[in-house]
Amino acid sequence: MKTYNDTQPMIRILMIVSIFWGGNLSKAQDFVLRRKAIVHNFSKKEYQAASQNWGITQNAQGELFFGNTYGLLHYDGYSWRLHKLKDQMAIRSVFADRDGKIYIGGHEEFGYWQYNDTGELLYNSVSSSLPSSYHFKNEDIWSISKIDGKMYFRSFARVYVLYNNKITVIDPNNSIFTFHEIKSEPYVFLLNKGFHRITDDFLLEKDYDLAALDRLNITSTIEVGDSLIIASEKKGLYLKVNKRISKWDCEANQLLEDLHINQVICHNDQIVVGTISEGIYLFSMQGKLIGHYNKSNGLQNNTVLKMLFDFNNKLWIALDKGIDLIDLELGFDLYEDETGSLGSVYSSSVLNRNLYLGTNHGIFSTPWPPNSKNNLPIHYHTNTKGQCWNIYNTGNQLLFGHNNGTFSTEHSELKLISSISGGAGMAINPSNGLLYQCTYIGVAMYKLNIEGKWIFYKMLQNTSNPHRFIEFDYEGNLWASHLYKHLYRYKLNTNGDTILNTDVFGEKQGFLSDYDINVFKLNKRIVFTNNSQLFTYDDITKRITQYRRYENQLKDFANARLIHKLRNKEYWFAKNSGFKGFIQNDDSLVAIGNIQYSNLKHSAVDLFENISKLESNQYLLGLEDGFCIYNIVADQGDKKQKMHLKIKSAQAFGPKGEVLALPIHLEQIVSVPHNHNNIKVELSAPGTYGNPVKFYYSLDKKDNWKPTNDNVLELNNLNWGSYNIYLKAVNESINSVAFNNYSFKINRPIMLHPLLIIGYLVIAGLLIVVFRKITNIRIKQQKLIYLKKLKQQNEAQISKMNNQLLQSKVADKSKELASYTMLLKRKNEVLTELKQEIEHLELSKTKSNLLTKAKAMKIINSNLSDKNDLEAFNLHFNEGYDNFIVKLKQKHPEVTPNEMRLCAFLRMNLSTKEIAVLLNLSPRSVEVKRYRLRKKLGLAKENNLTIYLIEF
Repeated sequence: MKTYNDTQPMIRILMIVSIFWGGNLSKAQDFVLRRKAIVHNFSKKEYQAASQNWGITQNAQGELFFGNTYGLLHYDGYSWRLHKLKDQMAIRSVFADRDGKIYIGGHEEFGYWQYNDTGELLYNSVSSSLPSSYHFKNEDIWSISKIDGKMYFRSFARVYVLYNNKITVIDPNNSIFTFHEIKSEPYVFLLNKGFHRITDDFLLEKDYDLAALDRLNITSTIEVGDSLIIASEKKGLYLKVNKRISKWDCEANQLLEDLHINQVICHNDQIVVGTISEGIYLFSMQGKLIGHYNKSNGLQNNTVLKMLFDFNNKLWIALDKGIDLIDLELGFDLYEDETGSLGSVYSSSVLNRNLYLGTNHGIFSTPWPPNSKNNLPIHYHTNTKGQCWNIYNTGNQLLFGHNNGTFSTEHSELKLISSISGGAGMAINPSNGLLYQCTYIGVAMYKLNIEGKWIFYKMLQNTSNPHRFIEFDYEGNLWASHLYKHLYRYKLNTNGDTILNTDVFGEKQGFLSDYDINVFKLNKRIVFTNNSQLFTYDDITKRITQYRRYENQLKDFANARLIHKLRNKEYWFAKNSGFKGFIQNDDSLVAIGNIQYSNLKHSAVDLFENISKLESNQYLLGLEDGFCIYNIVADQGDKKQKMHLKIKSAQAFGPKGEVLALPIHLEQIVSVPHNHNNIKVELSAPGTYGNPVKFYYSLDKKDNWKPTNDNVLELNNLNWGSYNIYLKAVNESINSVAFNNYSFKINRPIMLHPLLIIGYLVIAGLLIVVFRKITNIRIKQQKLIYLKKLKQQNEAQISKMNNQLLQSKVADKSKELASYTMLLKRKNEVLTELKQEIEHLELSKTKSNLLTKAKAMKIINSNLSDKNDLEAFNLHFNEGYDNFIVKLKQKHPEVTPNEMRLCAFLRMNLSTKEIAVLLNLSPRSVEVKRYRLRKKLGLAKENNLTIYLIEF
């Protein structure tokens, strides 16, 4: 059994931090939270143009265009761009026609912008075609409409009608206040003269049915069936039913009576009124107030200049300062804590018609359902100052896990039922019915008293770990996720009050990390989250494994960090971007709602995202600075919104960076030069605003999608041929997908033209023939060269062999000479010894003996100086030493034969003694001969005679 007792310092730090948070709320009094609008504000810093925006329109692709003081402001869902008129004239009105033209009106100017083939917006002036005699001066075009194929441009002085490329000027000689379309007919409202219909002949015809409104300044008219709602500038709303006109008796008129109404529009059974000083009012068709949006609750400015509902039913507002966007179908009621009294909401629950909020400042409550959505009275339970981590609803009682302990609902105030600090996740043990709670110092246990209320029972024995989430599995084991590190499985005793065995799980057991492991129960199965992955425990392998059972249904929320189980098999998966809700249906999960924090412009405390169910289809999300109420429509869980994938531009780049703009609006395939084979395609997604869009592409395989680099697709070094790029835009926030494709071909290089290829083949054939002939000639020449070279090599080889043979013969001769010399030397030595012996022989001096001795000495002396021996020596010497004697005679002709013989012996490097034996001389005589020879050869004293002759 494993226990950890080193958590006390950490717990004290958490308590200090919690006390600090709670200390920010110093004896707060009860206060009121005001409902705020969820508005996306686009400031001039974001769209990079002037503050004032005079008009709004949307084309068929979902792109938005605004008449701005600096020009035409264009928003494609991804980026803003300003298109300027000459002299940066202001644009007062805009109108997107179905043919793709964006008509604009400004000061002394009207015309239209239109995309060219490469996606560039170009301006075409219409007013410039007015007759030169006509004075178009000091006029601003304030509205543009199209009725029955005719374009109407209205200034305060005139109406210009463009029809069949011809301009007709309607001059009533009176101020034109507004232009209207009533029953598909064009009307103008003339100051003090009322409504006039524009006839087919472009004449003005007084409408006497509306004469009762002549003295009013009419800004807008709305057709509702056979009735007509008429908005006056400063006198509220009027109603025309049949031919009767009267002031509309409704709540709306009571609020608008003294306000300056600039525009009224109707959409989805809602009336939206834009005012000059009080922002926007939203009414039902019965005139009942639904909402009011102004600077105090979200708008950038109270002066509304123009409004438009886009094709996703979002309300765009052109203001005197900026552009705002409100999604009236979001179903959110935002209650932002502007003063900091409430703090960050960590948990919530409803009991006995009261909504309780657990925050970092304590516990708060308000009556629920509220009497008014616009203002919520908030009561602070002053005895709960500090951090409230969790609220657990038992059905008839709420338990509040608090930094200071655990509180319970008792009458009107809250009662502290446990002083064990840091209460967090709770779960009921199905085996014994006891309630277990995570705390800073272990697991606390609660039991029911006789009144059916939960009271503190005891601490679970043998653990002091701080935990956040706990769950019981089907075997009765308690799984507990540590506040920071590891996951624990506790095996309990029969009573469930003591831990018998502890198993610790982390990275080694199959998780991706030891940290941030959370335990939940999904469809009666224990599951865990770790590093944005779902895991479960495999009873067979006894290891932690990834849990992929609902991966296809969860989609982008398969990487959720928290799972909140609400009532009726309802689960909400949470991550830092938002929530997605599901209902357990048999063996599958059915999506019921998707909440993105980007739509709220607020977020929850990181790692503490929380949601609770208040009523049927109504939920509360805790935020960092308040909370919001989400009203979900039963069939709207995964409702898709319209989104287009637009190709903004396409470019081809050459080898040196040359840029070629490619057509994007042509139906035929675009041809691209072969040396511009680097393609860049820029994308956008009109219809989505403020939500992240991911773009993907595929080349001829729609199922092989690859992400682009933001909104830019780059394809480099393409081979020549045809390409069809499939494009996809995905916005997970609004559950929308859009497709498009772009086709082009990289032209075949001119060198690869079929005719040129045939020419290449002919030339290649001719070249092959010529090459073969040249090759044959070269082969013959090379053969001759080779044979000549081979002959030279053979001759050289023969010469070398002859030289080697000669050298061998010389060597043999040298050996023979050496042998012969040695024999000759030996012979002379023997004869000399014999002579000496005879000379020393003592014989009687008879005549016969003396003659015999003399004869023997003569024979010996004759053999010692035998000329035949010397000639034979000379012959062998010349053969062995390369005609040394001949060369010596040529250089030194004065040398005698005897001296020649001495030179030969010296050339053989024989010693003086050896030479004396061979010449039958004394060594002294040989030395004398050497000395005389040196003089005759002309050698200096320092020159060695023997070396001279050897090197000769």
